[in-house]
Amino acid sequence: MRLSSVSLIFIFQLSWGSVFTEPQISSLKKLYHFNNPSGSSEFLDPSFYVHANGNKNFELELQALVEGLEKPSSENSVACLFPARKKRIEQFLNKKFPNPPCPELDYWRANLKSTHISLLFSGAYSQNPASLFGHTLFRISNREDPKRTSALLSYAVGFLASTGEDGALSRIRKGLTGQYPGYYNLEPFYIKLGLYNNSESRDIWEVDLNFSQTEVDFFIDHLWEISRYSKPYYFIKRNCSFHLLRVVEAIRPDLNLVQNHGFETLPHESVRTLINAGLTNENKRFYMSLKRKMILLLEKMNASQMFQFKQSQKSLQSLDTTVDPLVLDALIYHWQMVNYQNNAKLTESQKKLMDLTLNKRALVPIASDHNQLVSQDVGPLAPYDGHLPQQIKLGVTDKNSSWLSYRHGVHGFNQSSMGFDDFSSIEYLGLKYQVQNNDLQNKQYQILLADIRSFETTETFETKKSWMISTKLNSRSYFLNNLSDYFSAKAGLGFSKKYQSTLLYSLILADAEIGIENKYVHNLRPGLLMGLRSEIGLARMILEAEIYQKETIWKIDLGYNWTRQLAFYVSYQLDLLLNKNSLQFIVESNF
Repeated sequence: MRLSSVSLIFIFQLSWGSVFTEPQISSLKKLYHFNNPSGSSEFLDPSFYVHANGNKNFELELQALVEGLEKPSSENSVACLFPARKKRIEQFLNKKFPNPPCPELDYWRANLKSTHISLLFSGAYSQNPASLFGHTLFRISNREDPKRTSALLSYAVGFLASTGEDGALSRIRKGLTGQYPGYYNLEPFYIKLGLYNNSESRDIWEVDLNFSQTEVDFFIDHLWEISRYSKPYYFIKRNCSFHLLRVVEAIRPDLNLVQNHGFETLPHESVRTLINAGLTNENKRFYMSLKRKMILLLEKMNASQMFQFKQSQKSLQSLDTTVDPLVLDALIYHWQMVNYQNNAKLTESQKKLMDLTLNKRALVPIASDHNQLVSQDVGPLAPYDGHLPQQIKLGVTDKNSSWLSYRHGVHGFNQSSMGFDDFSSIEYLGLKYQVQNNDLQNKQYQILLADIRSFETTETFETKKSWMISTKLNSRSYFLNNLSDYFSAKAGLGFSKKYQSTLLYSLILADAEIGIENKYVHNLRPGLLMGLRSEIGLARMILEAEIYQKETIWKIDLGYNWTRQLAFYVSYQLDLLLNKNSLQFIVESNF
C-alpha cells in the first residue's frame, strides 16, 4: 500500500500527539462513546474501530483512521463506514479526504433525509416494573417534504436491549448486570405509536431539539456508524436515556450531559437535562394514549349512554340499536385497545362486534366534535416538568420528637401528581432519623430500600391488577442495638378504581418483619390494605387502613403543594392494637 507524503506526515505527527489539541481529541472520543477521557469506549465490537487495538489505544486508532481516509476508493472504505468521523477529522485538519462511492450510505441518507430532530418521552407502563420509569426516543422528521408531512411517516430512534424470550426474573437479573446487548434501533414512528400509545396505553410527550441542518445531517451519519454495533445494556444506569445522551454529546461535544446523572439515569430527568442545557425550543407536541382518549369520552357520558356502552361491548343486538356517535366513538377506541392487547387475535364474537361497531359508525351521519377533545397539542404536565427526584423531609410530632429524612428518588404516593401519573409511585434509597427532643440518646432510624406502588385503575372496559412492594430496615425501639433492628417486607396484590380525581384501592397483603439476629418480630402474616386517594388542584388527601388479624392501623394524610418542589403535610396515624396515635406536621422539599 502506497501512502502520500502528506499522510506520512500526518501519521508521524499523530504519533507525537501534535496534530490534535486535547479538546479535539475529547471531541473525537465522544464520537466513539468513550466513558471518559481516560477510559474506553462502550462499544466492544472490534469492527467498530479501524485499528485492531483502537478501543485500548486511541492514538493508534486515530493514526489508522487518517490512513484509512487517505486510501483509494472502496465501497467498504473507512469513509463509507464512518462518515461522521470523516467530517470531524476534516474539520479539525482543515482538509478534504477522497469521496469514494458509498451506495449504501447514499441510500441511508436519502431515505432518512430530515430537517428536525425531537425527543420523545413515553410515560410509565404500570404492568411492567421495568417500564415504570418511562422511556425516551428520538424522532427524525422532514417537515419540508410534502410526502412526509405526517408524523406517522417519520422515524423513531431508540436504544433497546435484546432480551430474546427470557422471562421476567431473567430480564431483571440480566438487565441489572449488563448481560444484554443493546442496540440503537430505527423504526417507523407509527410502529412506536402502536406500541406505546395503543398497546401499552402510554402517553407520549415530544420536544424539539434546536439542532441546525448541519447537525441533523451529522446525526444521520453518526447513526449510520453506531446502529450496527451493540453495547452492554444496564437497566439502572446505562439504559435507553443514557445512550441517547451519548448521541447528543457526539453532536455537541462541548456538552457533558451524562455527568449530570448519578448512579442511575432516569428517563424523565434526561429530558430535563437537555432542557436545562438549552437544547430544546418551545415547539412541543402530545400524543394521547388510546386509553386516555376513551376515558375522556366515557367521562362525557350520562348514565344511559354508559349503560349502552357496556351492553354494546358484548351484545350484537344491543349494538345494532346504537346510534349515539359518542357511544360508537368510545366503542371504536375500546376495540382498538382490545385488538392491540391481543395482538390482533380476536375471537369470532369479538371480530363481529368490532366490525359492526365500525359499520354502525360509518352509517351515522352526525359529525363528531370528539376529535377536538382527544387531539391536544400540549397535553398534561409531563414528568420532566414536575418535581425533582431527590427529597428531604422535616417532621415534628405531638410526642415531643422530630425527624429528618432523605430519599433519593423518585415519586411518592403521597406527593402531588403534577407531572406524574396518579396510579404509580417509586421511592428508593432513603434514610429517616428520629430523635426525642432534648434527648439525643433516644433515637430511631429507618432505611428505605424500595417502596413501589402500581395502582392501575380498573375501568368499565378492562380489569387490571394493582400491586405494591415495600422493603425497609428499621429500629424497633429508641435504643440502638442489634436486637432492636429488623428488616420489614410487604407485598400486595389487588384492584383499584379511579373516579375522576379520586382513586379507591384494595389489596391483599403479605407482611413480615425479621430481626437482624434471625429472630422474627412477627412471622409472615396476611392482611388487607384499603385506601382512598383524592386530589383537587394542589391539595390531596389519603385515607388508608392496614388490617391484620390482630392489628389495624389507620392513616390520614393531608397535603398541599406550595410550589412544585415544596409541600406541607399533616399526618395522623392510629394503631388500634397498641392504642397509640401520632400527629405529625411535615415540610417536604424536592431537589
